[in-house]
Amino acid sequence: MSDEKHAVVEIERARVEALLRHDVAALDRMMAEECVHTESNGTLRTKAQFLAAFASFILEANEVRLYGDTAVVVGSYRNVIRTGSQIRPKKTARHLRVYVKRDGWKMGD
Repeated sequence: MSDEKHAVVEIERARVEALLRHDVAALDRMMAEECVHTESNGTLRTKAQFLAAFASFILEANEVRLYGDTAVVVGSYRNVIRTGSQIRPKKTARHLRVYVKRDGWKMGD
């Protein structure tokens, strides 16, 4: 595994651990300010909205692909999220995340 791919695998591992621990500060450091999170139903969330919304998260699969200073992570997960004061039921979905190498690897838009 290349050093760059290892770096993305490590930040993705740290992101999953932060989700499991509900460590919003760690997630905040990993996400670029302009990051836009796309929900599996197509809903867009800003970084702040995403950080405020999740309630639980279980990663089922993850794969990292490198393209120069861009990394793509694909996989599947189960989670429960908050919408306002309501908790939405558990869902199973696939994900695609893009990291850009800028002052370390950051999840971009």
